Amino acid sequence: MNDRTEHPVKTPGEWLRYAEGDLGVAEREMRYQEPAYRTICFLCQSAAEKFLKGYLIAQGWTLDEKDARHCPAYWIMRGL
Repeated sequence: MNDRTEHPVKTPGEWLRYAEGDLGVAEREMRYQEPAYRTICFLCQSAAEKFLKGYLIAQGWTLDEKDARHCPAYWIMRGL
């Protein structure tokens, strides 16, 4: 198992770091002569979810495993 699977993302800073990584890849992809627009949209949607989770956790929301399983970002972060 990788480290992310064993230690789920729980802090706002971790969520923000992953969101910024997704946006960085999307921005780099936009510079190509023929950008992969579907991938860019996916990365932006994923970043938005991660930014929102970071914000919610910073506001006191606890990420419950049961709730998290319904969110695509949960499965992405687990590498599934």
